[in-house]
Amino acid sequence: MKKMLYAILLSFLLIPAGCSDTPAGPEEQLKAVNEMLSRGYEMTENQRREVDEQVNEASALLEAGKKTEASALLTKVLTDLEVIGETDRFNKSE
Repeated sequence: MKKMLYAILLSFLLIPAGCSDTPAGPEEQLKAVNEMLSRGYEMTENQRREVDEQVNEASALLEAGKKTEASALLTKVLTDLEVIGETDRFNKSE
């Protein structure tokens, strides 16, 4: 079972960012992040803290007009949340 989990996680890490269905602008990305967070994925305290910090930082960048930097950070958050979501679904299926 651990090998299967590692394979799933590795497959998500190897997906190129250009092939994902990441929303185009940082505003849409922020909405997608909030939607994913509302799903209640099971996360460790470290994961929750890191995601919260990155979302807050991206929001501050967005307010400062730094859309490119905010978008890059939100892309990372979305990728992390996709992995967390898959891990959560896998753990609940056992």
